[in-house]
Amino acid sequence: MVVHLALLLVAAAALGALGAVAGIWVHRMSLLGHRPGTFRCWVGRSEQGPWRSGLAQYEAERLSWWPRFSLGGAKHWPRGSLGVVSRTQADPLGSGSHRMLVLGCQTAGLCPHPDLYLLLDAAAAAGVTSWLEARPGPPNQVI
Repeated sequence: MVVHLALLLVAAAALGALGAVAGIWVHRMSLLGHRPGTFRCWVGRSEQGPWRSGLAQYEAERLSWWPRFSLGGAKHWPRGSLGVVSRTQADPLGSGSHRMLVLGCQTAGLCPHPDLYLLLDAAAAAGVTSWLEARPGPPNQVI
C-alpha cells in the first residue's frame, strides 16, 4: 500500500512538472507572438531543409529567431551583415495551396552564397526584405 502511494505521488509530481513546463512554453510563445515585427519562420541549412519551426522578429539592429519547441534562447543575426541573395517559391506540404518563399541569406556579408535559409510566407518575406533594404548606410556616407 505504501509503495502504491509513493508511485502515485511520483506520478503526480511528474505530471505537475510536465504541466508547468507546458504552461511556461505556451506563455512564452504567446508573449513572443505578440511582439511587433514578429512572424512565423522556419530556419534551414539548405533550400530543401530540414526546417526548424520558430518565431522570428526583426529589431533595430538584428534579426532574432526563437525555436518553437525549445525553452532556450534566441539565435541572432546582425542586420548590417545579413543580406538576401536568393528567393525561391516553395510548397513544403506539397498541397499546391500553401505558397511559401525560401529566402537564401548570407550572414557574413562577404560570401555571395547563402549560408542561412528562411522559409516564410510572402507577406513576412516582403517585410524582411523591406527591413533589410531600409537599414541605415555607413556613417558619413554621401550618396
